[in-house]
Amino acid sequence: MTRPQRITLTIALLVIAGLLIAFTTLKWDQANRLATVASLVVAVLSLGAAVFFGLRPAQSPRRGGITVRNSGNARATGAGSRATSGAAGAPGAASGPVEVSDSGDAEARDGGRGTSGWESRP
Repeated sequence: MTRPQRITLTIALLVIAGLLIAFTTLKWDQANRLATVASLVVAVLSLGAAVFFGLRPAQSPRRGGITVRNSGNARATGAGSRATSGAAGAPGAASGPVEVSDSGDAEARDGGRGTSGWESRP
């Protein structure tokens, strides 16, 4: 749970606890007025939240960049084999920067293919 979520939850629980205490200690007339005002406030806040979230543009899921560190060595042996020490992906696989550091050795033999770092694959 994030810090703003914890703060919101704490405030909501304190308000609920305060209302419960008020309802148990007030006379019937006063408790009835308090309940009416509390209902009005909750209704207005709910309407505001519905309008706020309803008018926001839809957001696509965010994809970040790719970071690879200390990936180790890789070996490809044989025709058509691939060895990638680092990262490989289709063009556009990351919407952010691609960072590869301290990638290991990529060794290719007998028609294999080796990449140390980033390899763009269709």
